[in-house]
This record gives sequence, structure tokens and C-alpha cells, in this order.
Amino acid sequence: MEGREGEAINDQAIPAHWSEKPAEERLVLAVLNLVLEMVLADSRLTVEELDAALEMVNFYLDPPGLTVEDFGEMVADAAARPPDRRSEITGELLEGIAGDLDMEGRKKFVAVAMALAGSDGSFMMTEMAVVLNAAKRLGFDDPEAVVAELMTQGPSE
Repeated sequence: MEGREGEAINDQAIPAHWSEKPAEERLVLAVLNLVLEMVLADSRLTVEELDAALEMVNFYLDPPGLTVEDFGEMVADAAARPPDRRSEITGELLEGIAGDLDMEGRKKFVAVAMALAGSDGSFMMTEMAVVLNAAKRLGFDDPEAVVAELMTQGPSE
């Protein structure tokens, strides 16, 4: 899969000049990396989770977006990296976009991660760790309180 300007976006490497990219491109990189980290957090990928992941990523991409095959390759590439490195990359990207989002936008980002985590019918502790780390890297002082608030609001709010 090639990104704009011919960059391979499934490499999960943050280009040295990533922070100079337009906010929209930084957002796409952050979403993609967060989705990949969420998918790999529980070591299983159900059809429901795959559908939710593709829907989330493709929302930010120009049509036709990612195919199942594209996403499968990205998951395989991401799985080959150490989890700590994946988390570090995702965290840096989230910190980079935090300034582009108001607090409600940041909460929506965390809510999307939570929705993906629960899309396969369960919310594993490893997925919760990714969600909490995302909230922290997005600038929330009390990630647990943000997640608790979002859990009490439910999906429709």
C-alpha cells in the first residue's frame, strides 16, 4: 500500500519530517497505527473487528481506501515489530495530533479506540492498556477517568 507522495504507510515508521505534514495526513497515520495496535492487542482478529477496523481507517482515506488484503498485509507487518516499538510509534503520533484536536475531539478518538476494542464482543485487558495509553498520549491527565466517563455515556452519546 502506498501513501501520498509514494511513501509506504504500512512500514509504521515515522518519517523524520512527519510533523511537517498536513494535519490530515498526521491524523491518518495516527488512526492507522492505533487501529493496528488495537487489532494486535488481543492476538485475534474476528470478522467483526476487521470490519470495524477497515471502516475506521477508510473513513480517513480517499476512496477506495484499504482492502482486506491491504489491511491484512499491514497487520502482518505490524505484528513483526516488537509491541513496545508499536506502542512507542503510536504514542508519538498521538502526541503529534493532540494539539490539532480540542478535548472533545480527543475524547472521540478514545471512544473510537474503545469501540474497536469491543467490536469483537469482548474488551480484553491488553486492549484496555492500549486505550489508556492512547488517552494519556492524547494529553489526558487522568486516562482512567476519561475511559470511565466514556463507558458510562454509552455508544450513542
